[in-house]
Amino acid sequence: MKALELIQGSDEWHAWRRSIEGGSDAPAVLGICPYRTPREVYLEKVSEPSALDDDGGNEFIFAKGHKTEGLIRKEFAELTGVEMKPMCVMHDTIFYMGASLDGFDPRLGVLEAKLVGQDVLAAAREGIIPHNHMAQVQHQLAVTGADIGQWFGHDGKANGALVEVRLDKNYVAGLMDVEARFWECVVNRMPPPLSSRDYLIPEDVAMLEELREAKVQAENADAYLEQLKAKAAAHYGHPKVAGAGVKFYLVTKTGSVSWADIPEVAAAEAEIEAVKARLEKAYIEKFRKKPSQAWTLKMDKVKAVKS
Repeated sequence: MKALELIQGSDEWHAWRRSIEGGSDAPAVLGICPYRTPREVYLEKVSEPSALDDDGGNEFIFAKGHKTEGLIRKEFAELTGVEMKPMCVMHDTIFYMGASLDGFDPRLGVLEAKLVGQDVLAAAREGIIPHNHMAQVQHQLAVTGADIGQWFGHDGKANGALVEVRLDKNYVAGLMDVEARFWECVVNRMPPPLSSRDYLIPEDVAMLEELREAKVQAENADAYLEQLKAKAAAHYGHPKVAGAGVKFYLVTKTGSVSWADIPEVAAAEAEIEAVKARLEKAYIEKFRKKPSQAWTLKMDKVKAVKS
């Protein structure tokens, strides 16, 4: 591998990541990333940063994860006696393969630090890490030439789980083949096909304009209704009012129980998550209910206008 003098999080670092296939790109290119599709990764590589459209949700998740990496590295050092330092590297011979590592040590290989939930931690304690994380680590092993890596998941509070990952040559061979074909798409400016998770951007947007207008009108109507309800409540000053064909009354709901704050429930949930982690996926699928579908209309930077 070739080490680079880059500061993670800097403008130069962001530009470099757009110019290569990195570890976080690997699961997306394989189609197993819950956050990005192959087409979205392609657009990141061929578009100017200002042209990328992101609602900020994923950015918040990733930013929170990056803030936690320092804590994870510290706890990793306390656990193993080895201090990992972040670094950026490139493959010795494949010009487009790189990795921004959370840490590296010649003895323990690469470190992949993850901010995860309790379900992932429960599975990790059984030696199982998410498929998209495995793809990322195997990519890093391919880039560095290491045959071992350390996946360290943490909830950002007090709980962590360490899983050793070994180089899987057959997995890496398949991954590198997919990554090579993807990079051909980038070089030749041939976008990957749309998946069901990608947005179609049609030339004819007349129907979308109608939907947008209807949504604005509905949100304005909802806002106006809430204003009138508050005004009527102040005007009549009584919890139950009837007339003009309507009944207007105050409803008081009992507060919900915060089950997560009950120690006995929290302990039981941890046991349940451990059981879930041990169950085979095929067995779990037998109990899955029928899927349901519904169209959702989300406004893009448009707010309802108060009446």
